[in-house]
Amino acid sequence: MIRQHGAAPQTPRIKRVDLRTPFQVFLLTTLLTAMKCLSVLKPLSVKLQKRDLDFYKAYTNSNNVTDDLQDIRDNIKDIWTEWFDLAVTTMANVDVVPSILCQTNQQQHCDNVPAQTYTDYYKRAVAIPLLDYLQSEMERYFNATNDAVLCSLFNLLPELIAIGNRNPDIEAALEFYENNLPSPHVVDVELL
Repeated sequence: MIRQHGAAPQTPRIKRVDLRTPFQVFLLTTLLTAMKCLSVLKPLSVKLQKRDLDFYKAYTNSNNVTDDLQDIRDNIKDIWTEWFDLAVTTMANVDVVPSILCQTNQQQHCDNVPAQTYTDYYKRAVAIPLLDYLQSEMERYFNATNDAVLCSLFNLLPELIAIGNRNPDIEAALEFYENNLPSPHVVDVELL
């Protein structure tokens, strides 16, 4: 600090950089991309949260959701253009100009995706990772290794027990949930 006799202390002026616009662009793009991606999951989510849950229909609907996510991922080039146009329109409504976040050579905790245009940047930094994450989570919870357990749980549906075999095949479910059942050896008696 420089101080002259009788004058107030002066602080050196630092040029202030406005970082609001790149972060606003990133935020708006991320929110709109998440809205579009999660809209694919909404029918399954609604179906799984109903009181009169039809477990079998919900499970079969999960395959449709996974296929829809894969279709979006396969056609991301065309779909992203439509999504980003919506984001640009929204940005124009709030006086934000599309731009790319700062890029550096060595960065550990931020996206540093190489891209020529801001459209490609947000497609690679936001849309593709979100779609890949949603697909991996759907595969994690609705995968083929759980099919045996789920099929054996379908045998416990009252409508199938009423018309079918009095001793349904539920061995896979019993093995999977053995630690959660208070007494797994009496399940057969309870089904009679």
